[in-house]
Amino acid sequence: MKILTIIKNIIVLAALSLSMNAVAGLITFNFESDLSDNEHSVSYLSDGYTLTVEAFRVPGGNVDRDVNRSVLGLGVTSDPQQGRLGTYGGYVDEYLVFSLEGASFDFATILFATLNANSLSATDIAEVSFSDSTSASLSNLNQWTSAEVAANSLTVAANGTGNGFRISEIQLNVIPVPEPSTLLLLSFALFGLAARKKSK
Repeated sequence: MKILTIIKNIIVLAALSLSMNAVAGLITFNFESDLSDNEHSVSYLSDGYTLTVEAFRVPGGNVDRDVNRSVLGLGVTSDPQQGRLGTYGGYVDEYLVFSLEGASFDFATILFATLNANSLSATDIAEVSFSDSTSASLSNLNQWTSAEVAANSLTVAANGTGNGFRISEIQLNVIPVPEPSTLLLLSFALFGLAARKKSK
């Protein structure tokens, strides 16, 4: 009888731990900081989650570039738009990839900024794509919230004929992945329960 009680307690603790780890939450990553140490890959930490940002440019085969950071947000350090996400002649040119480590998300909100935060260009277009193949083409950039997705990364590429834009903030509705130790504990408990029933 004692063994059965112990197994039941383990199952309850594991289930409680799973429910605590699996609570979805809105996590905000703000990029409005004036940092000069621009690199190809930059990581941001918020509420225990890490978002890694990488910069690329399409011509020449998706060439690595540096993430450009300023008080208006993130862009790409290269021509044509002086640190913003920009294009050459209205074709997709520069893009940023945002990857969430150890979790996935079901909604994303992106806040855009331009050279002058009060004058968002109607001719700038952002091409947004997610790791689950969902995508959207956005104009009149300001703030945008995605439809429901099942992703762990998103890409924002510049398009259009405007002066370029920056990403000042991203909010993700995060769905954590349960820790392996919790899953292992639950597996042991269920195995013990099955073995006990078989021995009867």
